Amino acid sequence: MQPYLFPYIGYFNLTAAADVFVFYDDVAYIKQGWINRNKLLLNGEASYFTVPVKRCQINTPINMVEVKITEEWLVRFYKTLRFNYAKSPYFSDVSELVMSVLNASFPSISEMAEESVISTLTYVGLRKNIVRSSKSFSDNKNLGRAERLIDICKQLDADCYVNSIGGKGLYHENEFSKKEIELRWLKPQLMPYGPSTRAFVPGLSVIDLLMWAGQDECLECFNDYELLKD
Repeated sequence: MQPYLFPYIGYFNLTAAADVFVFYDDVAYIKQGWINRNKLLLNGEASYFTVPVKRCQINTPINMVEVKITEEWLVRFYKTLRFNYAKSPYFSDVSELVMSVLNASFPSISEMAEESVISTLTYVGLRKNIVRSSKSFSDNKNLGRAERLIDICKQLDADCYVNSIGGKGLYHENEFSKKEIELRWLKPQLMPYGPSTRAFVPGLSVIDLLMWAGQDECLECFNDYELLKD
């Protein structure tokens, strides 16, 4: 999966379902995608936040896109967090986690996004075997979309590939089954969390979950999914 910045629960469902999770960091950066932006609950409504990056050409790999955060942006973002989440039970710890990622001097948006995922997993106590495609599978970049995924699975001795249900139109079961790999689709549940009295909007950044839910509830959310076949 491409590295996303503090992604929504469904992304962490994928990490929970996988024995090995691969950051697909050497594929093309998608402008206005989820790599450097997500949504928080601001004034009771879902609202985007975007980490600024330097301009890049089309098809620039994610791990080559540079971060362009300013001190002004950081101050403004923290004020947004504080205004909207200061009364949440885990604001202090979670705001510290989030700002430590955003304040770090990462050369690329992929490294920042990857750290946002890894820091979240560490925070909730979910340990995972994580690798990066740019470091472990750079030798197969010439392969087609499905072929490369199959080759990565083969190099990892995997017999099952799990993808988000949103990508169902991209791959077909027979492409994988003829290589003796099972293709499964993950469907997140996105059930309400935190106090029943608060406004709930599904699909927000994991930051919202961390602000309102303790470790056990976060783990329950990460493990709340269905695995489907075609």
